[in-house]
Amino acid sequence: MADGFWITFLGQTIVGASQMFTLGIPPRLAAVWFGPDEVSTACAAGVFGNQLGIAVGFVTPALIVHSGTKDAVAWDLNILFLCSAVLNTLILACIICFFSARPLVPPSLAQLTAQEEKTFDSNFWETLKKLMTGKDFLLLFITYGINTGVFYAVSTLLSQMVSFFYKNKTETVGQIGLVIVLAGMLGSVVGGYCLDRFHKFKLTTILVYLFSFLGMLSFTFTINLGSIMIVFGNAFLLGFFMTGYLPIGFEFAAEITYPAAEGTTSGLLNASAQVLP
Repeated sequence: MADGFWITFLGQTIVGASQMFTLGIPPRLAAVWFGPDEVSTACAAGVFGNQLGIAVGFVTPALIVHSGTKDAVAWDLNILFLCSAVLNTLILACIICFFSARPLVPPSLAQLTAQEEKTFDSNFWETLKKLMTGKDFLLLFITYGINTGVFYAVSTLLSQMVSFFYKNKTETVGQIGLVIVLAGMLGSVVGGYCLDRFHKFKLTTILVYLFSFLGMLSFTFTINLGSIMIVFGNAFLLGFFMTGYLPIGFEFAAEITYPAAEGTTSGLLNASAQVLP
């Protein structure tokens, strides 16, 4: 097992590095393939799929990996990782064989113009400079990073916080995490629908930030009350608004930075969530 640790570490590094590319796919994919009244919902669906994978990750290991001897656990882990590798390889093969880079007919006037001009992707560093010196995007960069970064921090420390206040409830940490993810999936879909329905990007962002702040206050000052159900309720609020903001932030960035590439803006937002907190 010790001799194979470097393989595990290398694989984890590759998987972690791949997030730089996969997390920014939904807004770009939605903009290229969907019209102006569908793009936010499509982006939300992409984020929904990402969150669904995390939810499956909360449940699947417990079903496959069982307690026992070291060799038995190692065998179960091998089965788990092998299944994941096979599924991802099949998905990769399907994308290479059947998925086109863009539709034959652009879904919107903006995409038609972008394909004809092809100027905003020509100089990445110039685009990056314009984005990071623009007041509107810089403000979104900071606020998105704080909101999403705090959520990531809470998710990472969830086990320690719950175990500290609820000594005999450590087994419910996974359930609380699952509630957060499921609530985030719902919030992503609702947020995308609201943007397509009303096109109120700034108002939606302000409301989500407000309720995220209130949810965080509630979580902070009620976790020590001794009621695990209150923790579940606050977890739902945090997941719904803080995770649900992911597609809203992506679409807001695309809206205020057009004609910059959606992949660039979403990548910067994801970076802000990792750096600012």
